[in-house]
Amino acid sequence: TWVHREKDGTVTVGLDDLASRLIGVPDAVKLPPPGARVRTNGPAWRLNKRNANVRILSPVDGEVVECGGPGCPWYLRVKPARGVFDLRHLLVPSEVRPWLLREVERLQFALSAEGAPTLADGGVPVSDIAVNYPDADWDSICGAIFLEP
Repeated sequence: TWVHREKDGTVTVGLDDLASRLIGVPDAVKLPPPGARVRTNGPAWRLNKRNANVRILSPVDGEVVECGGPGCPWYLRVKPARGVFDLRHLLVPSEVRPWLLREVERLQFALSAEGAPTLADGGVPVSDIAVNYPDADWDSICGAIFLEP
């Protein structure tokens, strides 16, 4: 996920580019209602794609004030639980590229374990990876990438 601080003290939360490309257009989305509480590293919302039920973890503690979804560039707006967000656990810009490279390697490994063709060519992932690998075990792949227990 990504987090963007808003001027009103809330944060907007969305899916990062890798997650968006992996899921593409979800088959279904289950968002928490406004007023619901989300906790850092706890479930924020769920997506379904093919046979995978994906739990998206919350990057922040707080109260949901608004929901977006697949038609919006974001999924949640959250008000801080204690008046201020603790964002120290999130990646800073200089950490994003190394993290992303590791995650792409994990994805390539998960797809290759399924017998799906992958290339380590430095290219850009397609916009809907799940559609391009229809025979892959998406529950296992998404579980590995989205840290399902």
